[in-house]
Amino acid sequence: MHKQILLCMGLLFVVNKSLAQMHATDGILEGRVSLYEKANTASSEAYFTEAEKSLVLILNTARLNGPAFVREYLPLANDTTTDRYAWVKNLLLQGQETDPLYPAFGLTKSASIQALDMGRNGLRGTTSSDGRRYPDRMHEHLPDAAGYASLYYMGSADPLDVVLAIMLDEPDTNGVHMLLSPRLDYVGVAMRPHKLNCSNTVIDMARRPKNIPYVAQTPRKKKTEAYFMDCPKGSKIASPRRSTKSTGLLGWIF
Repeated sequence: MHKQILLCMGLLFVVNKSLAQMHATDGILEGRVSLYEKANTASSEAYFTEAEKSLVLILNTARLNGPAFVREYLPLANDTTTDRYAWVKNLLLQGQETDPLYPAFGLTKSASIQALDMGRNGLRGTTSSDGRRYPDRMHEHLPDAAGYASLYYMGSADPLDVVLAIMLDEPDTNGVHMLLSPRLDYVGVAMRPHKLNCSNTVIDMARRPKNIPYVAQTPRKKKTEAYFMDCPKGSKIASPRRSTKSTGLLGWIF
């Protein structure tokens, strides 16, 4: 067990270090905010773990600057020879800049509840174990949103694995379009242990209502929760960028 914990902790350290290195050349140009600063919208949110902050950073890099994502992240995929890889690469290179996703505590609470529910019960999907669909779950914690979107991933605990798997490994392209959608404004992320698949990630997103600048207030006094890195006995930890337990069930409603 101790070896597993050390391995996971080491993996997280490498991921964080690599993200900083990837953006090291951004710099803060005169009169302009760097891509890293614009994409790192979750950096000061205490309710996010470091892995969850990194996931938001990676997502926002794709939204803000597709060519930068193609240059820095996409080549790290496990297989760069597929038609799907070429399609995603072209989509990111040709796509227009989209505003970054901003953290909403209500969405993170919703995502956390779903991730814990799926992990404890050994289930997968965007529907809760009691049969409640994701719009109802999300509406309870972020009632003013004008639209909702939700997706999940099971397998590696590496944030980059999560994003690349959604973009490249899922059976359909809904996940890619969801991550890049200009119709979505807010995000909540939860990475939790899963009793059958080591780690599962839930990403909940929402659209900002018209004429309402913010839909959620961030509680600044909440302590950062510890990231549970130890996987259940007998489970395997996926290698970086080699996701083995991804899924494609997702949903969105507008």
